[in-house]
Amino acid sequence: MLGAVLSACGATSSVAGANPGAANVNSGASPVAPAPRPSGPLTVSSSSPASGAANVPGTAPVTIHFSTAVPAASMPQWQPAVAGKWAQVGPSALRFTPSGAFAPGTAYSLSLPAGLKSRSGATLAKATTLHFTVEAMPTVRLQQILAQLGYLPVGFKPTAPVPTTTAAWTASSFAPVAGTFYWRFPGAMAPLQAEWTPGPYGPMTTGAVMTFQATHGMSATGQTSPAMWSALLTAAAQGQQDPRPYTWVQVSKSPLPEMLTLWQNGKVVLTSLANTGVPAMPTPDGSFPIYVRYRTQTMSGTNPNGTHYTDPGIPYVNYFHGGDAIHGYIRSSYGYPQSVGCVELPVPQAAAAWNYLHLGTVVTVTG
Repeated sequence: MLGAVLSACGATSSVAGANPGAANVNSGASPVAPAPRPSGPLTVSSSSPASGAANVPGTAPVTIHFSTAVPAASMPQWQPAVAGKWAQVGPSALRFTPSGAFAPGTAYSLSLPAGLKSRSGATLAKATTLHFTVEAMPTVRLQQILAQLGYLPVGFKPTAPVPTTTAAWTASSFAPVAGTFYWRFPGAMAPLQAEWTPGPYGPMTTGAVMTFQATHGMSATGQTSPAMWSALLTAAAQGQQDPRPYTWVQVSKSPLPEMLTLWQNGKVVLTSLANTGVPAMPTPDGSFPIYVRYRTQTMSGTNPNGTHYTDPGIPYVNYFHGGDAIHGYIRSSYGYPQSVGCVELPVPQAAAAWNYLHLGTVVTVTG
């Protein structure tokens, strides 16, 4: 199981009111009390949330309390930038309200430079930086968005209107929305359908995240990150669907002969005899996303009897579980256990499969 910025990307935070050189009060706020006289250096007394807080609500405002009257000019600056407004709340407090929401799973800092003067004349003796980390997007909400963009074998139909801007998508990130998941390929890929459950961050979700990351030029780790959140919410706002058909690989170890079946959008596009691992080093059952690929590679390891092997020039290699990969290999026959854990295909079939597979493709091995 990857900073993000809201729709006003790169925009600096603004102060409510027409005069950028003064801290004003939002319309309807209570009158501001007269500024107290300076009684010492300006310091940050506290903040809400406290500096260092994690899982900060994404739509909540941030309030800073000072030891004396609030700064007269330069407002604290967010890194990364966030669209929103500062307002004075009381004689010695500032509150920032985001225009939409902070980006999920993102660490933010708020910097106050040394020398900052309050309206009462007090000076901030040393630079102060506050840190907050926003709560992550719940897995179900992540799955809902990935499904709407076509990165999962399920679709999602929301009952509420779909957001139309990045800011609106960001604001909707912190809780699942009402709606229904549905299987996109009725009557097809039953073993994979049986594994689908909304909520757990399983192989299908990991594979979908990897595919999204690779599609958008990011490292396909399968783990979320601020950059991934930003790209996902922008893609959602722009309706950028997965450009690939949904691909799935099924490897059947029994009954013999062992077979590999490759599906795209619910249709079989390739079948091949295959070899899986011998009993002493079996290919594990389960579902796993492909995490790295090599058109050709020297493969080396240890045989069940303890001897070592080195095989140069292995073609069309797709790793899906540790050192186990789908790849081409020359054998006198295929269809029964012969490897040390990999799924071996005749080279022509491996070449054909290579053109369908990609990072994030889920491989399901059944016994």
